[in-house]
Amino acid sequence: MTGRLAEQGFVLGGDRLKSRPRGVSADHPRLDLLRHRKIDAGRRHGPAAGLHTPRAGEFVRETWLLVRPLLDWMAARELTPKPRERGVEDPS
Repeated sequence: MTGRLAEQGFVLGGDRLKSRPRGVSADHPRLDLLRHRKIDAGRRHGPAAGLHTPRAGEFVRETWLLVRPLLDWMAARELTPKPRERGVEDPS
C-alpha cells in the first residue's frame, strides 16, 4: 500500500513514535504505519504541472483515488478521529 504511494511520488510524513506501540509485535507487517500518531501522505506538483488550469481538479481526484486504500485501512482499524457532533450552541 505505502510502497505503491511511494512509487507514485508520495511522501509519508507525520508525528511518529520512536519505538513500536505497546502490544504490537516487532514483526507486524504494518509496524511502520502503526508507529504514526499522525500521518499525512502528499506529493508536490511544480507550477508547470497544470495546477493553474482546469486540470487541477483531475490532480485532486487522482490523488484521492491513490490515497484511498491508506484511508480505508486506517478507517477499518478506527485509527482516524471520529467526526465531532456539533450542537446548536457550538461555535462554527
